[in-house]
Amino acid sequence: MTTLEPGPDFTINNRWVLGAKIASGGFGAIYKGVDLKTKEEVAIKVESRKERNYLEKEAQMYTDLSKVTNLLGEDEDMGVPRVRWYGKEGLFRVVVLDLMGPSLSDLFYSVGKQFSLKTTLMLAEQMINRLEFVHKKRIVHRDVKPGNFVMGLGRNEGKVFIIDFGLSNYYQDHSGKHIGYNEDASFHGTHRYASVNSHFKVEQSRRDDLESLGYVLVYFLRGGLPWQNVKAKKKKRRVVIGEMKRELSIEQLTAGLPSEFATYMHYARGLNFLDVPDYEYMRRLFRTCMLKHQFAPDGKFDWSAKPSVMTTTMPAPVNAPTLLTSVTQSYMQPNLLPSLQTLAALEQQHRLFSTDPLALAPSMPLLSSMHQLMPSMSQIMPSLMSYQSKPIAIAPASYPPLTVSIPQASIKQAIATTSSITVSPAMATTTGPVTRKRKAAEIEPKQQPHRNVRRTRATAQK
Repeated sequence: MTTLEPGPDFTINNRWVLGAKIASGGFGAIYKGVDLKTKEEVAIKVESRKERNYLEKEAQMYTDLSKVTNLLGEDEDMGVPRVRWYGKEGLFRVVVLDLMGPSLSDLFYSVGKQFSLKTTLMLAEQMINRLEFVHKKRIVHRDVKPGNFVMGLGRNEGKVFIIDFGLSNYYQDHSGKHIGYNEDASFHGTHRYASVNSHFKVEQSRRDDLESLGYVLVYFLRGGLPWQNVKAKKKKRRVVIGEMKRELSIEQLTAGLPSEFATYMHYARGLNFLDVPDYEYMRRLFRTCMLKHQFAPDGKFDWSAKPSVMTTTMPAPVNAPTLLTSVTQSYMQPNLLPSLQTLAALEQQHRLFSTDPLALAPSMPLLSSMHQLMPSMSQIMPSLMSYQSKPIAIAPASYPPLTVSIPQASIKQAIATTSSITVSPAMATTTGPVTRKRKAAEIEPKQQPHRNVRRTRATAQK
């Protein structure tokens, strides 16, 4: 059957002119276009009015996701393309969106079908951020894959955006009521990255997006997934691939990768249908991995034109895993200074740790004296105090040298005002992945969805 497509010079609402086709799929096509009024390039998604109406719902989701303002009442960019216009033009339904850059799928192929660990980790944090934002808007994406994440353009060049909500669904209504558990739902998504539960027709919720993201990250690092070339008839592929995913252990899937990827997959698969995911815990896993491998979160990806330029080499701290236990009138221990410098440089480059007290634990005692250099640090000092009596896994035990660029005069000035500090070894360190304790109120009786997907509806309602 021939798909109906708009002709050349197709004009939308007397303002936007259609250009070259960018991509196409089962739910319409995307074109590059031009705004006749501003001469700005845009993206235009077109769907035939003779086909089932997916675009209206997608446009509504884009609109809901675009309505974000900060505390000052200003528009805030949350990594979702902005809707310029939606409506009908001739034989088509049309939505006009911000123009985005290449997809992660395109970039993946452009660098030889494999991303480095550093690029994957930097992408992971941004992708978790995007899913968290989408989920907060009551939407579950249901088709998490490399092609549905794109890079921004211009001032957003290093920012990941999430797109294509054609298969997405609202998992909550406006009152906050969650959709019901269902074991006979239609399959939505892409077989390669879909969650195990979705293969067996279990209704998707937030946990499924996160499990799919785990497969995407493994795909980035390995260059492929064990089931992607499986030979099966079209009608049986869903079940065959689902069985392969269910039978393959997470340890086998992530063998040879940093332990944080296995921890992430165990966490995502262990979520229950109604669970609210701990997005910060997942981000912290990958930040820990960044630190362990001495990567600077500098926004330089595998496809970036030029490598990062850094000018000063900082030595590694002798005893990095430390926790605040007391503040006395003794002299500052000099072996902690490099750790202070390293964290200051990271804050200056990326502000990665400004809202994460646990990530700052190794050198937080020193940061209280650096409020002039890093004001955001002093604001979160009280938050750390509640953690000082808890076991905290601080990775790594030693940091290799980190090359950074930082104004030495500012550090010396801050150190000169440092009061007497005593630190001691961390009360708990681990050689394995960081673990997490959940409040008893958050924990439901554990389901076994991957081995026993077919449960009774009565049990599901519990």
